[in-house]
Order: sequence, then C-alpha cells, then structure tokens
Amino acid sequence: MNRVSIRRSSLLPARPSKFTQHPSLPLNTITFDQPLYWKAIMIVLNEPQDSDIKTTIVRLGGFHAEMSFLGCIGNLMAGSGLQETLELIYAPNAVVHMMSGKAIARAIRGHFLVDAALNALLVNDTLNFPLSVESRDDSDGDMSQVTPEEQGMVESLNELKQVGSMLQKVMEGDIETQEVCCSKNINAINEKLEARKCSLESCRTAALLFEYMKMQDIVRCFIKVERTGNWKLHLQALYEMLPFFAAARSEEHTSELQSRQYL
Repeated sequence: MNRVSIRRSSLLPARPSKFTQHPSLPLNTITFDQPLYWKAIMIVLNEPQDSDIKTTIVRLGGFHAEMSFLGCIGNLMAGSGLQETLELIYAPNAVVHMMSGKAIARAIRGHFLVDAALNALLVNDTLNFPLSVESRDDSDGDMSQVTPEEQGMVESLNELKQVGSMLQKVMEGDIETQEVCCSKNINAINEKLEARKCSLESCRTAALLFEYMKMQDIVRCFIKVERTGNWKLHLQALYEMLPFFAAARSEEHTSELQSRQYL
C-alpha cells in the first residue's frame, strides 16, 4: 500500500475538521495498530510543513503499545536470570514469547508474579522478619523468652496486619482512600522501604531489579489507563515509558513520541 492509496482510503484525514481547528484543539489524533502505525508515521513526517496532514498525531493502539513495552522489558532484562526464573513456572518455548511481549497475557501474569516475589523479599529484608515463620508453642502466653530480634519481627508483623486491615476496609467501602494515604503506619513502612532501596542502589543487581519493579508499576498504570480512559494518566504512563524505550533502542516509539510532541 503506497502513500496515495493510504490517503485516499481515509486512513489519515485529508483536512482538519472544524472541531480540531479550535484554538485549544489544533491537532488531529488518529489511532493505528501495527503495521499501519509505522507507515502512517512516515507519511506524516514526510509531509511538507504547510500540509494539513502535518497536524495529525498518530497514536499506537493500547494493545500494541503495551505489547511493545513488554518486549522492551524482555530486551532490557535479557541475561539477568529473569528468563530462567519464568521457566520455573512456564514452558521454555512459552517464555521466549513472553519475553518478546507476544504472549501478552502470560507475560503480564509472569512479570507480576516475579514483581510480587521481589516486593516480598524487599519487605522481608527491610522489616527483618522471615517470609515463613515457624510455629512456636507459646500456648502459655509467656513472652519472657522472646529475643529483641523476635520482638521487632512481631511489631513489624503487627504493622503489616494493620495496613492489611485498612486495605480490606477500603475494598469494602468503609473508609476513603485519602484516609489510608494519611495513615501513619503506611507512611512509616513506606519510609523504611525507600530508605532500604537507597541503601541498596549501590549494588548493580539491586538497582536493576528496582528498575524492573518500576517498569511493572508502569504496566499497571497503563492497564488502568486503558480501562478508565484517563487521558492525563495515559500521557504520564507514556512519559515514563520513554526512557525505557530509548534504552531498549526502540526507535519507532521514541522518535514518534518526541518528533510529534505527543506529550
């Protein structure tokens, strides 16, 4: 399909509509899925500056944007042991497609499982209590033999239980999310986690895994965007994706977003 046939098939608008000619909305926005996405970008970029087509912003569809970012994650995490970890759950052939972002459902579930495990290890290391606590025979309620280390573990566990209780109340609608955000327990735990992250950033492996966890947060944010239609959050999610696309040398996304001033 050449440039003329694409324009004639109305894949790109020939002229801006009256709605888009409004001063506050000067641009056309049109969404494509691959492979027309990249071809449409080339058409717009090669148009003369005074062309009406030049005002068109070409947007990649949400499904393929998410799939591309998952492939970006797989590219950046290659050789880190992530693939071997996922192979403990999924078949090796399936993991190959997960790392490329093609098996999107399995990729999201697999990445979220690894992210949950990393968060559990971080909480374990920060609050200093084991992931699995062996049962003790304390039926008499005597706490005199509890060591200071175990006492700290009990206090940390109580803090987490209180946070979990608040989360349950939010899910049931008993309290507002603003009240949870102002909780002293949550803020205290968050400060401990951030301090521990800062102390571990000198380790290259830890720094890489923190970046991986950040990418999972971006994926969660983008999924929320696609389900809620929040445009500002959509722009924020893409803004946070850009450095990772650039690091993975994903030129078709980085150049498009920057050249069209998409953000």
